Amino acid sequence: FFIFGLPEARLTKEAVVYDKAYRRANDAKEEDETKNANRETESETVKSWKQWLVNGAFYVHAIVYTFARMAVNVTMTLTPFYLIKVLDFKEKEGQPIPPEIATVPLASYTASMIFSLLFYGRLVNAFGNRLIPLLIGVRITCVSSIPYVFMKPSFAWLVYITASFQGVGLAIIVNIATSLI
Repeated sequence: FFIFGLPEARLTKEAVVYDKAYRRANDAKEEDETKNANRETESETVKSWKQWLVNGAFYVHAIVYTFARMAVNVTMTLTPFYLIKVLDFKEKEGQPIPPEIATVPLASYTASMIFSLLFYGRLVNAFGNRLIPLLIGVRITCVSSIPYVFMKPSFAWLVYITASFQGVGLAIIVNIATSLI
């Protein structure tokens, strides 16, 4: 749907046209030469890749994004092993993945998608910045990971609930890390 449904070439052309119109409108408003000189200096720092390497915010954003991706990758990679080895979900050789195992990541992804669509924007707007929601996402992810230490096969159903909360926390973290880029 994304590849065939979005008119990317048309949208790209419109973006260039709108950008030119925006720049013309801004140039008409700014007649002061010092403002123009400051704007040229700012655009030069953005254009040079070397300038990014001396910018401390670049490293902060890189670390946040790296940890966010690491949290998602580790969680989604190790969850099947946890389900099979600790909670004794049975996987049969030569058979497709049992629904009990496949449903856990599905619960996580579904919860993260619903939260992203319905509540993420409200969360960020409520705080007016991205740092507090990032800390909330980290906290939700960490707190929802604690029950994994104590889970036993006798109450393995709890994994669906904790995976859903983990999905919400990971959605917050990944959305914020991606928006920082």
